[in-house]
Amino acid sequence: MPASCVTLDLGVLADLRSDLEEEFPTIVNISLQAISERASAIQEALARRDMGAVRSAAHQIKSSSRQLGAMRVGQIAEQLERLAAAEPPPNLQAWGETLLVEVGSAKKAILECKGMMISI
Repeated sequence: MPASCVTLDLGVLADLRSDLEEEFPTIVNISLQAISERASAIQEALARRDMGAVRSAAHQIKSSSRQLGAMRVGQIAEQLERLAAAEPPPNLQAWGETLLVEVGSAKKAILECKGMMISI
């Protein structure tokens, strides 16, 4: 098993594979693309100080990433969503950057593990 797979909840990913069967690779790829786009959208929203957009994108990432077994990404997105709702909101730039890094790591791990799961 690739070392990166240990950062994921493989049970969640295996259940998803079982539920989706042949559509598993396509759905995972679409989900990963959407998560990456939303993480970038968070950076743009932070630059504009648009906390509503930050909250919305973080909420979507939280749900999507957990459905793929990327629990750490989900935790960071949940924290970002909560902090963006504070009045006044704190400086969240570091949280946004951490989210981008974790999304990249999770994406790599999911793609590696997805390939392993497809070949089983």
